[in-house]
Amino acid sequence: MATYFIGTGVESFVTSPTLVNDNGSGLGVVVSTPLGLGFADAFLIDPATGDRTPQASLWFHTVCNTIPLDGPIITFVNAQNVGVLRIFGTNVFGMAQAQRFQGGAWVNLGDPVYCRDSVTWDIRIVSHPTAGRIGVNLNGVTLLNRDGIDTSNMGEIAKVRLQTGTYDTRFDQTIIASYNTIGHTVRRRVPNRDVRNTGWTGGFADVDETNNSDADTINTSTVGAVLTFGADDLSQVATGNVIKAVGLSARIRNDGGDIPRNAAAILTLGGVEYRKPYNILVGAGFSGTSTVFDTNPATGQKWGADIAPVNQPFGLVATE
Repeated sequence: MATYFIGTGVESFVTSPTLVNDNGSGLGVVVSTPLGLGFADAFLIDPATGDRTPQASLWFHTVCNTIPLDGPIITFVNAQNVGVLRIFGTNVFGMAQAQRFQGGAWVNLGDPVYCRDSVTWDIRIVSHPTAGRIGVNLNGVTLLNRDGIDTSNMGEIAKVRLQTGTYDTRFDQTIIASYNTIGHTVRRRVPNRDVRNTGWTGGFADVDETNNSDADTINTSTVGAVLTFGADDLSQVATGNVIKAVGLSARIRNDGGDIPRNAAAILTLGGVEYRKPYNILVGAGFSGTSTVFDTNPATGQKWGADIAPVNQPFGLVATE
């Protein structure tokens, strides 16, 4: 059971250079002319290796606040960088339509649905020649369930692109996983104090924005430098619920030059710092990243229902 992506704000996504923002209530994609210039991509990352890993089977979840009219809102893109399934504004105010790319054209699936303002999408994809599946759920209600069909032409999904359906659109609580995501939520902890700093310039005050900004930053020239943060505690999960995964998101850049050129995510549990065994994917220019801890690194077991291990310090270590 793998979690490939967890995202709330702009710090989790690979975005277009402009037309994307974060006001503290989730990622925002701003309307543009022509439509589709602004986007935010959620890449599937193997939580064990950190590699981008396209999948033939997945669940997708997001809370979307928009007024659909015309243009793409959610598009599933395969490893060949071809959009194969999407939620698309129908040019009827407040309505959207599931569509599959087939035979060189976008084909409607099911009926248009009214989805104005804040709604929750859960979408199931299985790419297979005989056991394929396309399922679309809105606010927990099944709108479409095509099962046992040939979906092999969709290929493996590499990313999900979030865009705007004519009006400015806001996305929150985005998850890509191997398990059913219906009913799931994402909660966000923002740094409000430094816990340990062994060589970074700057601190929590440079990265504590709920409406993310690249105007102030942290940086280091020391390999092995650690910076961990504290944050307000999350409340205990509701009875009967469990924690599926913990993610660390950061807008990060490396334009080349001197070492260190990379960083790895850290969770602190019981006073011990547990580092992910791989580097965050870093490139030129600030871009969002999502590092997922599928299991409690202190125990190697599932997280369970206790929120206490989640309410611990988190941060980064600079690597070569």
